Amino acid sequence: MDPAQRVLSLALGYRGTALVGTAVRLGVPDLITPPGATPDGLARRTGTDPIRMRQFLDALAAIGIVHSVPGGLYSLTEEGRLLTTSADNPLRHIARVAAEMSAPAATALAEGMSGASPFEKHFGTHLYNRLNERPDLASAYGHAIPAPGLFDAVATAYDFSGKRVIDLGGGLGDLLDRILVKHTTARGTLVELEATLNATPSPQGIERVGADIRTWVPPGGDVYILCRVLANWDDETAAKILRNCQAALNEHGHLLIIEMVPLPGETEHALGDLDLLLHFGGRLRPLAEWHDLFAAAGLPVPEATKLPAGWTILQSRSAALASGEITGVPGRGSGTPLGEPHP
Repeated sequence: MDPAQRVLSLALGYRGTALVGTAVRLGVPDLITPPGATPDGLARRTGTDPIRMRQFLDALAAIGIVHSVPGGLYSLTEEGRLLTTSADNPLRHIARVAAEMSAPAATALAEGMSGASPFEKHFGTHLYNRLNERPDLASAYGHAIPAPGLFDAVATAYDFSGKRVIDLGGGLGDLLDRILVKHTTARGTLVELEATLNATPSPQGIERVGADIRTWVPPGGDVYILCRVLANWDDETAAKILRNCQAALNEHGHLLIIEMVPLPGETEHALGDLDLLLHFGGRLRPLAEWHDLFAAAGLPVPEATKLPAGWTILQSRSAALASGEITGVPGRGSGTPLGEPHP
C-alpha cells in the first residue's frame, strides 16, 4: 500500500469501529434474515430514520458486512454473520466494547499521557466503576475478554487436584471452568465485581463471591490466581492487591499470576500494551519490574514459566512456605515444572 494511503487508512479507522459497533448495538445482524431486509423495515424495527438507515447499510456494504441483493434488500456477508448472537465467537462483544468504551477513551489519549487514564479522562470514572453503572456493558466486556487457548494452557501447567482455587477478577469464570474440568477434585471460587456476577451466570460448580480485590481477598484458598488483572493497575494498586493476597494465603498457599511479560525492547505486544494504557493507565511489566512489585508486597521472588503466545505464569508461595518454615510443594503440571520453559 502507498505510504500516504496507509496513513490515511489509519486515520480513518474510526469508521469501521463505529459501523460494526453500532450494527451490534442496534441488533442489525440478527434482524437481517434471508433473503434480506429493507432499510425501511430495519428502521422501523430499530426506531431509526429510514434515510439514515440506508446510508448506514450502504456503509456496512462498503466494508463488507452486508451486500445488496435484488429487490432493494440487504443481506449479511460471511463477515456479517459472525456478528449475530448465534455465532460462536466473542466478536460482537468486542465490537460493542470497542465502539462504546475503547474508541471514546482513545479520543482522550493526549490528555491521558499523564495523570489519570484516557478512559477516566473521557468518562470521568474508572472503567470498573463504569461497568458497575452499566450492566449491559459489563456483560459485553465479560464476554469480550476470554482467551480459551491461554486458559487451557494454565489448566495444564499446574496440578490443581484437590485444591481450592480462587480466581481473583476472573470475569465470567471461564478459566476456573477449564481448571475444574481438567482437575475434577479441585474446587473453584470466582471473585468478581457484583456487576459482572449479576450480568451473566458462571459455569456450574463455581462458588461466586462479590468483592473488590483492591480492598479484600477471601481467605482459605490453596491457590490464588490473578489472570490478566495486575497489568490493569498502577504499581501502588497492584502492590496493594498482592498484599491482600499475601494476607489471605494459607501456610501452604500459592499465588499464580498470568500476564504478558515482554523482553526489554520487545514491541510484539505493544498494541495490547496501548489498550492497557487507554482503559486503565496500566502497562505490561518486564520481569525485573515484577520482582520489584513482589518485593514491595512482601512476597517472595516469583518463579517464571513461559506459556504459548507470549504469556507467562509468575508463581509465588506464602512467606512461611518460601522461608522454609513449611515444607512441601504442590504438584506441578505433568511434564511442565513451573519455573522451566513450557514446551
